Amino acid sequence: MKHFLLILCISSASYGKTIATINGKDISSKEISDAIFATSSNPLLVISDQKLTEAFIANYVDELLIANSPEVVALKKQNDVKLSLARSERSELVRIWQQKLLEKKIGSGDLKKLAQSTAENGQYNQYLIQQILVSERSLAESILAQLLKTPSAFEAQSALHSKAPSKIHGGEMGWIQRSSLPMEFQNIVNDMTKDNIYPKVVETPFGFHILKLKDSTTLTAEQILQRPNFNQSLRAQLEASTKEEFLSSMKKKAKIIFFKQNFSALDPQ
Repeated sequence: MKHFLLILCISSASYGKTIATINGKDISSKEISDAIFATSSNPLLVISDQKLTEAFIANYVDELLIANSPEVVALKKQNDVKLSLARSERSELVRIWQQKLLEKKIGSGDLKKLAQSTAENGQYNQYLIQQILVSERSLAESILAQLLKTPSAFEAQSALHSKAPSKIHGGEMGWIQRSSLPMEFQNIVNDMTKDNIYPKVVETPFGFHILKLKDSTTLTAEQILQRPNFNQSLRAQLEASTKEEFLSSMKKKAKIIFFKQNFSALDPQ
């Protein structure tokens, strides 16, 4: 297997000097600068900010690694890709590769596996929760003790004591997806039962909460895939993990050296 040799060394000597080579092909500071100005909404900010410059060069290297991989080079021989490349640049080739690889992953059942895993951890389950939010733990403990004896007084206690806007609705927060709940709620929501008050005060940065679960819905893997926004989110997760896995394997074969002290040599044009 041929290894990629990539050396990044941005020279401060003059604009257009070779700053990198990949298998003998030069990459100049002009090429990097041109790419920044062609793709960034605020190129001067990218060039003047060290972290943004480093991030751009790292992404540029990733794109080059993918574009020069045997898998992507092979795409150029496919008729449908030739037509697209007639109107596009390297980034479009990488995009086509990502799309084809994603379709392959979906075809092999990886999207269904991800949906199943998501269903099992309850990420997209929804909950209808009532809360009473106060600033002092002692008050929260006192209200909770009363409500555990008289659960029907929840709405009245919320209207009387809660500082949350939901107090005007009896503390009802509306239907909320599990992943959108505060982490402290996510940690205990699966232990809550319908129409029952959680027997402990829950502390968050907002204060001390008394919680009651009014209702919940559990989505199956099939239901998750049928909802366009959830399906799209899963596809994005699968695409990102697939790209990262591929890049990781490519970087193990490549020799990459960054000379960060020279990144400031990019020409602002």
